[in-house]
Amino acid sequence: MNNEKVLHRKGIKMPNISNYEIIKNAFYKKDILKDIIICPVCNSKDIHILKGDGHKIIGDDLIAFICNDCKKIYEFIDVICK
Repeated sequence: MNNEKVLHRKGIKMPNISNYEIIKNAFYKKDILKDIIICPVCNSKDIHILKGDGHKIIGDDLIAFICNDCKKIYEFIDVICK
């Protein structure tokens, strides 16, 4: 997970995600990115959105979301790479 940034609310620190499990092709962006973002697995609101580096992705460069309660990184299915 090189050169990735995390979008988060001001003042909230990014957790250490080195031990988090990565779930590939887990969800579509439209199913997750709503007014209130919750984890569809555990209903947690303790979520971070993972952003790619912007150079290898066509269009929106949001690539995954991180659930701090599940301790998993769920990659979006609909990320289009160059």
